[in-house]
Amino acid sequence: MHPLDQAGREGEKVVGSAGRMGVLALFLLLSLCLGAQQRFSFFDDFSRYPEGSQGRPNWEPLSFGWEVKGGKYVNDEPLGKVFALVKRVPHVRRLVIEATLRIHGLAREKPWRGWWKVAGVVVYKDRRNLWHLALVEAPREQGGKHSFELQELYEGTWLAQNKEPTRLSQTVAFDAGIPWEYGRPYRLRLSLSPEGILGEIFGPDGKLLFKRGYRFDNPKAVTFGRPGLDNGGFLAEFDDVRVEASSPVKYWPQRRRMAVRPRYARRNFPKVKGERTGFFHVERIGDKWWVIDPNGNGFFAIGTDHVRFTGHWCEKLGYSPYHRNNLEKYGTEERWAEATVRRLLRWGFNLLSAGHSESLRYRGLAHTIFLGFGSTFSDYDDIVPKVHWTGFPNVFNPKFERFCDIRARELCLPARDDPWLFGYFLDNELEWFGKTHKPWGIFTEAVKKPKDHSAKRALVDMLKGRYLTIEALNSAWGKDFRSFDEMLERVDWQEPENETMKKDAMDFVALVAERYFSITTAAIRRYDENHMILGCRFAGYAPEPVWKVAGKYCDIVTLNFYGRVDLDTGEPVGLVEHLTKCYELCKRPLMITEWSFPALDSGLPCKHGAGMRVDTQEQKAFCFTVYQTTFFSLPFVVGSDYFMWVDEPALGISRTFPEDSNYGLVNERDEPYEEFVKVVERVNRQVYEIRMRGWRPRRRPRPEPAPWPAPPKGGKWLLRTPVVLDNPRGVPVSNPYVSLPLSRLLSELNWAGLKPSQIIALDAKGEKVKMQFDDLDFDGKPSGPDEICLQVPLGPKESKTVYIYVASVPVREERGCVEGVYISTSPGALEITNGPLRLVKRRESGDALDEFSLRRTRLGRLFPLIQQVYEGRSRWPSTDTTERMAVSKGPLRVILSLLLSLKKPEAKRPLPAEAGLPYRTLWRVAVYPGRHWVSVRVLRVENISNTEWTLPRYFVFCYPEIGGSTEGDEVGGPGVPNYYLNFGAWFDPNVKAFYGATARWDGFR
Repeated sequence: MHPLDQAGREGEKVVGSAGRMGVLALFLLLSLCLGAQQRFSFFDDFSRYPEGSQGRPNWEPLSFGWEVKGGKYVNDEPLGKVFALVKRVPHVRRLVIEATLRIHGLAREKPWRGWWKVAGVVVYKDRRNLWHLALVEAPREQGGKHSFELQELYEGTWLAQNKEPTRLSQTVAFDAGIPWEYGRPYRLRLSLSPEGILGEIFGPDGKLLFKRGYRFDNPKAVTFGRPGLDNGGFLAEFDDVRVEASSPVKYWPQRRRMAVRPRYARRNFPKVKGERTGFFHVERIGDKWWVIDPNGNGFFAIGTDHVRFTGHWCEKLGYSPYHRNNLEKYGTEERWAEATVRRLLRWGFNLLSAGHSESLRYRGLAHTIFLGFGSTFSDYDDIVPKVHWTGFPNVFNPKFERFCDIRARELCLPARDDPWLFGYFLDNELEWFGKTHKPWGIFTEAVKKPKDHSAKRALVDMLKGRYLTIEALNSAWGKDFRSFDEMLERVDWQEPENETMKKDAMDFVALVAERYFSITTAAIRRYDENHMILGCRFAGYAPEPVWKVAGKYCDIVTLNFYGRVDLDTGEPVGLVEHLTKCYELCKRPLMITEWSFPALDSGLPCKHGAGMRVDTQEQKAFCFTVYQTTFFSLPFVVGSDYFMWVDEPALGISRTFPEDSNYGLVNERDEPYEEFVKVVERVNRQVYEIRMRGWRPRRRPRPEPAPWPAPPKGGKWLLRTPVVLDNPRGVPVSNPYVSLPLSRLLSELNWAGLKPSQIIALDAKGEKVKMQFDDLDFDGKPSGPDEICLQVPLGPKESKTVYIYVASVPVREERGCVEGVYISTSPGALEITNGPLRLVKRRESGDALDEFSLRRTRLGRLFPLIQQVYEGRSRWPSTDTTERMAVSKGPLRVILSLLLSLKKPEAKRPLPAEAGLPYRTLWRVAVYPGRHWVSVRVLRVENISNTEWTLPRYFVFCYPEIGGSTEGDEVGGPGVPNYYLNFGAWFDPNVKAFYGATARWDGFR
């Protein structure tokens, strides 16, 4: 017992005693005094609870981390403020709570920037309204100062007692100026009466260190509550809790939150009928999945993320620009909510998605609830550490199930009967691929853990159950473990090295997914059986086993997907194929919960964050139309959430989350992008018309029919294949040259014994098409890597069909050489010119081109660069040797074939190249007459080292030397990631010249 608890209480009649006082571990007395007033007395020294228990039934922990350890009540959660309340003391107007508090350190080794840590005693009305008396530690960047405080949280606003319109008069203010210390006990006493509140803190010697009080002279104050303890980021230890309370108040915050809501009266799409359950649910009707609204009508969810009065915080400004502008424009959140809902309904939205202000609810829009099970728990215990993103929770920690239950009870129970609730998001963008971004990434992260980590033990237990003996595992994996216990000790088996090991790794990923989805969804269903579970918003994709498990437990599976749109064709590049694959894996309807296309004319930097960048709001609206109509029309998609309501701050959100992009329907001044939202309104209002029409892929031109020409003299046609060339743009093609690898044209043909002269190109009318055959792999005969080059001009919106014929006899002579391209050779170098360009290739170098010049201005060099991954990290080596080099000149172009290799890994190369393992690559450089560019094709990359490595990416690297040196060369173009024009370039403002590369197909970035 703390000295203070004994001092000043001599002569007091002890109504109940416990623990070290000798009779009971704790004592709670509820008695009626002579008057009608009910009194409550409570004392607890935590000496008789089972070790590791949560203090039930006498305590009501509102989070998972409260435990009895060594006769103390401890909490170690780094998850914001958490509370434990005295179970049998109700809300009262008169209350004294005392406790001894000892702080041993921080709950998180590396605290977040700007993180204030607190621990103390509370008068708790509800999560948005309370008083707390606490020990405080300032953020490290502010010196980490230790102090004391008495603060009020009123309707979600901290320091309310010192702000208008909730300011209270101070009655006493004393601070000895002595900072508290880790490891020492402090006695806290918080006293509440109808007149006011008083907080006192005493040091280890019983001397008063802090005293502060406020008078309740403003009706906007927390004047009643329950006694409890709180912690926010410390390793906090409580003991000897004493409570005296009276004047109970009838207050049921859960009932208030579960109050009768307005009836859901929207009609949505009555032409589609489903079961009328009173809640949103999904049904498959015919060949389409539908959400069915509470009244039994069809519904397609159309939302936008983060419709929030407070907008986005800006760390550099120290405030949220959108919030500040809203306060100036509207005065109150209520007025903002009225105006915002009117806009959303007018623009065709029907759902409040993740991150919305609750003030928007019950005004005509369904809403969602975000639970954040995994991303929150990963702060406490992880499999994938939370560094700059969400991490992944340790689902094998027994506290994970406890945490999910508490959170579901808090958030799902009050919403159980709400007809306006669309459903629950479990999480957002958990790191299912770990830090390696491989399908077995979670396996890799588990192996990294220490031997006593429950996830690593679960992995080894799975393997032990599968193989029974370590000898059997070693045989399957090709390993040399002496025991399963040694597997726990070692961390050198993070990467699967054969197919059996890879399968076991993926089975562990499936086990993790099973734990995650079964625990989170069971927690929801304990408190709410009525509403949909909306998945965990995958970051584009997840390992295949995870999709299957998600489909087993979720009503709708959700994903965020930031794809690309071809602005010329209106093609959503790869979108339909990707969503189809996801649906086939999970077999549940999909909802796309983030997608966007930031526009540069907004004036925002748009340098951080996802999404293809476009130039204008007009282009942004076009991309919106392409994506939204695709979602509406796909039969297995039931919802779409555009990202998002308001732009991000121009200065970024924070140091660790610097997003600064134009995602918004409105800007930071709450002004709509009119050109954009007009299109949004038009498209959203067509949802059911588009949905009933169904998915219609873009019509691609079919081959023009053509009769077989007369057989060649003395032979016959062996086969032919049509090539359809299409120009969907409204202008003529600027490049009439088409390169066709033989492997893509006639893959079934056996080229052995054939000659290039046996190949010819004819149009649908039988007329010859200009053609050139190029032997690229130095073997002197047609084979898969070799190319056919055609010259086919196309006008606006024009398509043509060219047939490639193979004959049994020669049918073509490769006559003439292209005019305007010249080759000169010397013993040490090769030079090619085409008018504007001069290209030099030196035989002793490893570059593809040692000099690339435009009209006598040197631009730079050109060389291969690849990403090699081995020994757990990436390296970026280029080549240093030319093994073979050949140049050929045909009727259409000049071809430079290069076999380049890295043979001296230790040799220094220009940045960004670095040391790597030996490899070989085959390149083709094509030069056309009069063009300001050359065409490069990478035919193959070969490992010639004795070490296995993976090849995630390869690069055609333009090394800048604009004007003859790197001085002044800077990144050119718009300087933003994921620009809609697929190029990268350097620019020298002094020389006024660009040098860079672009890809002719969107799969190559």
